Amino acid sequence: MTGYVLGVALLLAGGTSLCAQSSNRIWFAIYNGAPTPSSDVSVRTVMSDGSASVPAAGLAGNFVSQTNFSSFHSPYDVAVDPAMGKVYVLDNNLQGEAPEYIYSFNLAGTPAQIAASGQIIYSMPVPAADVNAHLYPLISGLALDPVRHLLYFCQMDVTTSTNSYVGQLDLASSSKSDIDSSDGGDPAFQPYYTGQIPGQGAIALDESNLYLGAINGRAGNTGVFAAPRDGNGAFSEIVTLSAGDTSFPNGLVGGVASDPQDHLIYYLTFNAGYVNRNFDTGQNALWAYDTASRQTEKISSGYPGFPDAIAVDPANRRYYFTVGRDGTGNASPTNFQAIYTGNLGSTNAPTLFYTPALSGEDGNGQPNAGNVALQGIFVKDPPVLALLPATVIYAEGGAPAILAPDLVADDPGSSLLAGATVAIVGGGFAGDDDLLSAVTNGTRIRAGYDTTTETLTLSGSDTLADYQQVLRTVAFSSANPDPTQGGASPSRAIAWTVTDGALSSATATVKLALLPMPPQNEMGIARAMGGWTLVFTGIPGRNYVFQFTDAVTGPWNDLSPILTAAPSGLVEYDDSTMPSPPIRFYRVRSAP
Repeated sequence: MTGYVLGVALLLAGGTSLCAQSSNRIWFAIYNGAPTPSSDVSVRTVMSDGSASVPAAGLAGNFVSQTNFSSFHSPYDVAVDPAMGKVYVLDNNLQGEAPEYIYSFNLAGTPAQIAASGQIIYSMPVPAADVNAHLYPLISGLALDPVRHLLYFCQMDVTTSTNSYVGQLDLASSSKSDIDSSDGGDPAFQPYYTGQIPGQGAIALDESNLYLGAINGRAGNTGVFAAPRDGNGAFSEIVTLSAGDTSFPNGLVGGVASDPQDHLIYYLTFNAGYVNRNFDTGQNALWAYDTASRQTEKISSGYPGFPDAIAVDPANRRYYFTVGRDGTGNASPTNFQAIYTGNLGSTNAPTLFYTPALSGEDGNGQPNAGNVALQGIFVKDPPVLALLPATVIYAEGGAPAILAPDLVADDPGSSLLAGATVAIVGGGFAGDDDLLSAVTNGTRIRAGYDTTTETLTLSGSDTLADYQQVLRTVAFSSANPDPTQGGASPSRAIAWTVTDGALSSATATVKLALLPMPPQNEMGIARAMGGWTLVFTGIPGRNYVFQFTDAVTGPWNDLSPILTAAPSGLVEYDDSTMPSPPIRFYRVRSAP
């Protein structure tokens, strides 16, 4: 296999894909590898515009840190479920002398409130043999299913194999993680895969499989393994990393991530040697494995720190991975800690994205920057809102106009939304008596309209489907007998956003055209929505028969007077109850 062959395959698979770039939020963990924790123990966040742009070094906010939550040993991985309103943090005790936990924190609130919300939702069971030996099982990876709200983790017993498994926590089953309550018990636990797992390591999910980056070098099975997503099948090795190779005796897979669109598995490797001491930096690398061609390509290598964790951002077609700890054995602390980013489906080397500001001291005030590690990374994109059509019509005094009957709401990282706003942001005037309304029946969504700001607010955590259903019912009406202000205000601009609790969508806008209602049995004509709109005022109760239905849509009734016609369509209607002549013709040629 040559690099050229896979490089072409990668570029063909994903290099030409187009997507709308959007801002995202990135969570990552920092811990101090020395025995004594320091103020660098934290979970931080940084915003990205979805490109390869580089934030200034150190510009990240602490989500939660050692200074306000003192129980951390080594925050090792991070997962975020905005719909549940939670951030989940794996606390891995590197010293192997204390149990390990999974914590949950509220996503929103002040720093003090977030810290106070921290609670253990899962504690590793410890076999008696481990207790006696003062060795504890290790949790090494978290993987979140944001649609089913399941959290997977890998646990390995360091002394026996009986306590090694891939576990699954049902986040939605517990009121500790539930969207409506902060009381109750831990999430329901069940073993996801209880057979002999290949070793401790990072895990990732896609719709088909669960992937494990094994780092159990002692068993000679370092590599990337896959098991069926439904749990009905054993792990099989898809990538072998120098099993039994004496030049790579302590090779580890530090992170793994799936990109189904390009049928690629990304993974990170490093040769630990003796942890934090000299090793071959050429084996510290980012790789891509093509599941279709079964070929592997090294994308980049030579990192002086340990490549630890990787996450993909499908919406922006990017990946992000962390490099932490100085592995050169340099006695002088040197910060190699960083986050790199690159394009999914490309073999181009990644670029430096972020370097944190570190105190570089342990709990005793001694220099320790070289032992501080970045570990665990999670990327969350905002929800997406698409509105069609771009312009709608409201006839003065008529029925409320539905603004976005074909609206589409989606979220690449959640199955729930937390809220939405629809606001009149242009074209109105004081005393216009405009009103926005929505039908929320059968959902958990609450609706409220502020007449001062002319904003309709939808709130309450509910499914994407329910939010889409309610947003499709949002309607405009006006109690003002002259909502166009004598023609001075013939339109309105309506702005829409949705939020999943962590991020909000880009604002989408609908233009609303206000048309005066013509006299009875007359038509008003205006150009809109790429064609011609006809407002026809008939007499309630009469039967109007429209001909040439290929040119006219929207059968008239006394509650919905708006029709549309092709730019040069002939409009003909017949009212059998009218005096002779009973047929009138309208030909739409140009501007009315």
